[in-house]
Amino acid sequence: MMQERTRDGYVFRTDLRLRPDPGATPIALSIGAAHVYYESQGQNWERAAMIKARAIAGDLTAGREFVAFLTPFIWRKSMDFAAIEDIQAIKSQIHTHKGFSKISLEGHNIKIGRGGIREIEFFCQTQQLIEGGRNPLLREVTTLGTLSQLAAAGKIDTSVREELQEAYVYLRELEHRLQMTHDEQTQLLPDDAKDFQKLGVFFGYDEAEEFRASLRATLETVQRHYDALFEFEETTDRKAGRLVYTGAEEDTKPHQTLAELGFENTSAISQKIREWHHGRYRATRNVRSQQILTTLMPQILETLGDTSNPDAAFTRFDVFLQKLPAGVQLFTMFKAHPSLLKLLAKVMGMAPELAETLSGNPMLLDGVLDSEFMAPLPPKDYLAADLELILSTARDFQDVLDYTRRWANDRKFRLGVQILDNVDHGTGLGATVAAGPAFSDVADVILEAMLIKVREEFARTHGVVPGGEFAVIAMGKLGSRQMSPASDADLIFVFDTPEEDMVTDGRKPISAGLYYTRFCQRYINALSVHTGEGQLYEIDMRLRPHGKSGPIALPLDSIRKYYEEEAWTWEHLALTRARVVAGDTALRAKAEEMLREIALTRRDPEKIRKDTLSMRRRVLKEHGTNNPLTIKHAEGGLMDLEFLSQYLRLKHGPDHPDILRPNSLNSLKVMKAEGILPAETADRLIDILKLYLNISGLKQLCLGGRKIDETIPLALKKALAEAAEVDNFDELAKKLKASQNDIDRLLTDYLAGT
Repeated sequence: MMQERTRDGYVFRTDLRLRPDPGATPIALSIGAAHVYYESQGQNWERAAMIKARAIAGDLTAGREFVAFLTPFIWRKSMDFAAIEDIQAIKSQIHTHKGFSKISLEGHNIKIGRGGIREIEFFCQTQQLIEGGRNPLLREVTTLGTLSQLAAAGKIDTSVREELQEAYVYLRELEHRLQMTHDEQTQLLPDDAKDFQKLGVFFGYDEAEEFRASLRATLETVQRHYDALFEFEETTDRKAGRLVYTGAEEDTKPHQTLAELGFENTSAISQKIREWHHGRYRATRNVRSQQILTTLMPQILETLGDTSNPDAAFTRFDVFLQKLPAGVQLFTMFKAHPSLLKLLAKVMGMAPELAETLSGNPMLLDGVLDSEFMAPLPPKDYLAADLELILSTARDFQDVLDYTRRWANDRKFRLGVQILDNVDHGTGLGATVAAGPAFSDVADVILEAMLIKVREEFARTHGVVPGGEFAVIAMGKLGSRQMSPASDADLIFVFDTPEEDMVTDGRKPISAGLYYTRFCQRYINALSVHTGEGQLYEIDMRLRPHGKSGPIALPLDSIRKYYEEEAWTWEHLALTRARVVAGDTALRAKAEEMLREIALTRRDPEKIRKDTLSMRRRVLKEHGTNNPLTIKHAEGGLMDLEFLSQYLRLKHGPDHPDILRPNSLNSLKVMKAEGILPAETADRLIDILKLYLNISGLKQLCLGGRKIDETIPLALKKALAEAAEVDNFDELAKKLKASQNDIDRLLTDYLAGT
């Protein structure tokens, strides 16, 4: 009825070819059948088309629900460079089939020809398919709106946006004139010179040549930007000789090439590569993934061969490949961006722990393609706004858990790679120290965002405590903003209510005390539970009042009373690194004031000295070691240095309030300025603390819980030596031992009362 022509004309031409499998399905398809199709067979070109989908008539609620169902189909959580190849192939097929592979004027198709409307749409849609899963602002349905969002996100220059917007409007208006001429759905420019000139006049040009020049310039502008979008990194000249592993018979030439590239166990490596090609792993079972892998093979082996231990790097890459759920997307990304392979090889050669993390979550490599990847993380308020935007697209609480983990893991990985890069370029001293505040900012943002989301989820059942407030106090490395790649989060939970014996206002009311206990349990679980996207943080509550036996959350007055009347000296030492990191504004201010007042409490100096000395002896007895590479618990190691710094804060804080800073480095600098420590002593303590934090952070990043010993990768030995500014790995142990001797002597002197 819409397209039927009567004496009054028609309503719309109607095209049904965008429905699922149009050659084999009825005009009206059940929602269930459509679900099955898009979940199992949906193509990349359909993803591009569905960016513009919206419900316009009929049961609009059902229509909107179906469009919402398409969200994970269209917007993939990982960058999809395979989609680019598909769209390039579609464009190539159009050119080949329709004969519009070159710009012409008479007879040219301004929609699907070179430089036409479709190239502007593909320019937008390919970037949307790649980036839209990670940036909801790019999920714009209009072409002009998408160009603006791409520019705002820094994906294209403002000049590119302006030129393509101008070209799009120009070509759409020209299309309108074409179709108005004979009321035909056409995008073909006239073949006849006179008709071409008439079109130019209708389009506002008095001279045919002026129209021709303007049209050609517009088409060439679009073509230039479209072609530039698909220009990826140039691959370097191949050093590898013959590397063919698809045949059944053994060939010695690949072995020779592997040896030339630096590999030693060429037979075993050759066998593994054959297994890749024969589809023994999930990532290589697909024919397309095998084809791309074959193309990439020389590049992969050359890159791994450039590491300090090619065989070890190859083994870790093989483990990485074994764990991949699929290969096409990642292999296509490597093909488009060879620098990713170099980064991957660096990780495989230097950082077994980071390599393991990548094996479990290869999509972390997506972020490397961001032009800002190697730049410092933006300020905390920007990070918070970015996470809030991501969470605004969550459909349920499970999405919240997954999205926060994906967001946090991306930024932790980015900081980890920056540390490796700094070390690799000889600027590693202080790399993990410098990253500490950034790691801490990420944790702060996560804690605040998850607090809001858990409270919303919990309120569905129990409501909230009217007028009740909640806050989170961070201790340890998070409190001191010295977080490292694998740090856990030491937390204390505090709440406040207007009256005693209050209950919540939800459909299942519970007492305020029970509410905050259950809420905190839910909050801890949301932060620490493992999902398909991994874990956020291990949560440690042992530093709360009364330790393991204490309530999980306490009223503010109870915490104040505990520290004033019951807390041990070691608990006051730990509290010197406390800061409030999340929660309701008013209670946060009250908690900060409480921490300040407790820190300024004047104490018996002799009791502080004796208690600190006793605590140090207990820790050394239980955890102490003479191995200088065990940085935290070695005698004179990181734990002892922190004991000294905390002891001095506790002793001198009431008279010198400015030293009461959670960060030990900052506190030591103020102690130097105020004469609490001699300048030479303070400088030595600061240098040693930086060394300890830097080496222990690099160790966490690369080795996780494993020890630093002779078995670690050669590349990591070199990196650790460079980070410590010594010539080799053997010298590292000597420098650490000398530092530990100095700390042991200073701590002994101060705690001996001299």
